[in-house]
Amino acid sequence: MNFVAIDFETASKYRDVCALGLVAVENGAIVSEKEWLIRPRCNFIGSFYEAVHGINYKMVVNKPYFDSIYDELKSMIDGKTVIAHNVTFDVGVLKNVCAVYGLEQPEFIYGCTYRLAKRVIRPTVPSYSLRALADKYGLILQHHNALSDARACANLMIRFLEESQKSSVADVYTAYNMKIGQMSKE
Repeated sequence: MNFVAIDFETASKYRDVCALGLVAVENGAIVSEKEWLIRPRCNFIGSFYEAVHGINYKMVVNKPYFDSIYDELKSMIDGKTVIAHNVTFDVGVLKNVCAVYGLEQPEFIYGCTYRLAKRVIRPTVPSYSLRALADKYGLILQHHNALSDARACANLMIRFLEESQKSSVADVYTAYNMKIGQMSKE
């Protein structure tokens, strides 16, 4: 039951990063958490995005750009199992920001609590949003706060692993005839 849950918050439609939350799980328990506010390369946060996550440019103007935190992030996810709620978005953001900064992409396998929830608990919730699933499982969630979202995602995956009696994300995916994702260096 080892994996890392991540969540990105973005500043613009170009997927420029302004926040990142990361929660590491070992042997089915949260062992560390990390949150970064990040100065977006575009040097602004669009009003729509600010309304979603509450991060404004004044909050990040003196924060590091993504390339300054990347080595630490990479050391925490490279070679691991990474999960996110709607992982396609988060992996897409990571690929994009690595390309923008000319950084080598990390390598990891990944899974999605959104997709997994649709298989594991269908149709017992009206929605598979992180908010609806947090409510179902009694998880505390400050939605669109990167660390809170990553923590809720980690707790969901722990629940799914326990309920399925599997010891890894890959095993749960196999049990539900789902394919695990792979991010490789490009």
